[in-house]
Amino acid sequence: MVLTKVSLGDLFKVKSSDSSKFRIYTNKIDRKHIDFLLCNPKSMIPFLAIELDDKSHERKDRKGRDEFIEQVFKAANLPLLRVPVRHTYAVAEVASLLQPYIQSDLIRPLPADDKLQPAWAPPKCAKCGSDMIQRSAKSGPNQGNKFWGCSNYPQCRNIQPFVE
Repeated sequence: MVLTKVSLGDLFKVKSSDSSKFRIYTNKIDRKHIDFLLCNPKSMIPFLAIELDDKSHERKDRKGRDEFIEQVFKAANLPLLRVPVRHTYAVAEVASLLQPYIQSDLIRPLPADDKLQPAWAPPKCAKCGSDMIQRSAKSGPNQGNKFWGCSNYPQCRNIQPFVE
């Protein structure tokens, strides 16, 4: 699961018995964000942060900010991957950057059309090819049971059983 522009204040909490240091570091953390946060799709536990570095990261003030952020991530034992900003990225190159951090069973081999397909991606609708959405029956004998429903509803009413 990829989250974008995540505030460090949503990820980290400062622990300090010194109230002055607590406020200083809380303020420093609350005012910063990272570009991407990768989380386990089942538990939503973060396992990798990604920061895109453009030319502004070469400035002295930004280097200090970047160093502080790296210390925060290191203290939390959460990897931070810095990636240079580019106009375009090759999917295979991005996959190779992420591979050391992603469990091998979460990424399937690249299909012929060069798109990453996570193993936990929703199934495709057999009728129209749209993504299926996990839903729960609201009434009837299957009330509360999960199933896959076509995201193209009501144009397509295809459903599939949900298997955990």
